[in-house]
Amino acid sequence: MTYKELKEKIAHLEAELTEVKEMADAMKKRVDGGVFEPQDGQKYWYVSGSGEVYTDQWSNCPINHDHHSIGNCYSTEQAAEDTIRVLKLIQKARESQNGFVPDWENMEQTKRTLHFDGEGIRVRIYTLWNTASIFGYWEERSMCEQFVDENREELLWYFTEYRR
Repeated sequence: MTYKELKEKIAHLEAELTEVKEMADAMKKRVDGGVFEPQDGQKYWYVSGSGEVYTDQWSNCPINHDHHSIGNCYSTEQAAEDTIRVLKLIQKARESQNGFVPDWENMEQTKRTLHFDGEGIRVRIYTLWNTASIFGYWEERSMCEQFVDENREELLWYFTEYRR
């Protein structure tokens, strides 16, 4: 390798390192501050209406603000892909509930949802509390357990690894 080639390779690696540092800073901000908000000129990722991941550079234009206003700005491509993964899991949960809508005024109606603790994923019963379970509610325990069985790996990923 020539001296010129080495200098070019160093320049390329330094540029790549700068990009990785920016991504780490953005991720830290997201984890510490909740919502990722790109700075002017910063690269970010978003999910299209068809569920594909795209990248853009923040230029303070209306489309950038549209993405941000609905939480559709991600500091990494992986974060955007993880969001799609979660949305697909939520959709599977809704489909498995066969249209069940909890009636929070009816204390006789049993509402089942998922609960995760150190022991694993459990089916939890609610009758009185209107809680906001991201996966919704099942009327029948067997339907909830079937959803867990069919999606156990994805649910474990969601409860143990996924960070937004």
